[in-house]
Amino acid sequence: MQTQKTKIVHLQQTVETLTQNFYNEEPEVEAKLIALGPRTPLKASFQASSQPGLRDPEALLTSTTAVRKNRDTLDSILYARQIQQALLPQLDVIQSVFAESFVLFKPRDMVSGDFYWFNSKSHLSVIGAVDCTGHGVPGAFLSMIGNELLNKIVIFKGISEPDRILNQLQLEMRNTLKQKENGNEDGMDIGLCTLHLVPEDRQEWFGPPRLEFAGARNHLIYIQDQQLRVIKGDKIPIGGYLYQEDHSYTRHVVPLHTSTRIYLFSDGFADQFGGPEKKKFMMGRFRELLFSIHQRPMPEQKELLDQQLRQWIGTGPQIDDVLVMGFLIIPPPLKKNSETES
Repeated sequence: MQTQKTKIVHLQQTVETLTQNFYNEEPEVEAKLIALGPRTPLKASFQASSQPGLRDPEALLTSTTAVRKNRDTLDSILYARQIQQALLPQLDVIQSVFAESFVLFKPRDMVSGDFYWFNSKSHLSVIGAVDCTGHGVPGAFLSMIGNELLNKIVIFKGISEPDRILNQLQLEMRNTLKQKENGNEDGMDIGLCTLHLVPEDRQEWFGPPRLEFAGARNHLIYIQDQQLRVIKGDKIPIGGYLYQEDHSYTRHVVPLHTSTRIYLFSDGFADQFGGPEKKKFMMGRFRELLFSIHQRPMPEQKELLDQQLRQWIGTGPQIDDVLVMGFLIIPPPLKKNSETES
């Protein structure tokens, strides 16, 4: 009998220790564990296991085991977050090329289905804002695949035209996920732009300064000469065996003859529910917001966007990953007699 009581006391002490450790974790851990799917909340498990009526050693042991399994899963997700963050471009690298720029990146969960991509060499820079199917852990795994495929296409294969990049990405994604064989419908929406900031003395060979854009359901907003314009991406996403295999993405060209502000983004900001009527923010309001702040310094624009988003959400939940990228492009002088692409 004494042995049984000793065992119970030991188990209760173990649960209390784990409970205290859990309450010492960062506050958002419990909320962000939503990505793991339906389960009994950890705090509820702890509280239930410490109730006076729960004295069965096996029940206590089961509760303790469940806690440890949840913590193991949490550790795995935290490790996945570290990997995902390591794969994202460093902001100081982006700002070494575009001093006036920002990235507003707010995952809904610990890991994100959105990611951004950047590569720059000589006068040419490729920038992408990507929104993978889902969010949380499934979206994060897909984002790692997408990141690796973009590295392969742009860096190793040397493809820089945005439409050709998307065409190749479509092929690579379908092959990597074996979508034709297994009917897998996962994929991504992406807005991709290539900036040709060609110096004046090289424009005879490489053409004038320009922006090239191609999108798969993601769009580009740019503000030039005090006019806001939207370039819509094609309606065909990357990935998914049901979509036509021979689709070629559209390349749009914008001459860069003056300072231009460009914005790439996922749909998370515009689709966020909130406000007094708990409705979506919507793309129209998002465009108006960007235009109202576009003359502010880029870091200030980021803060204003973040502030507006938090005010809109209020006490409600963030429903999706949020990604907005902004760049102030100051092109090199245009060589005289250099033809501008239309």
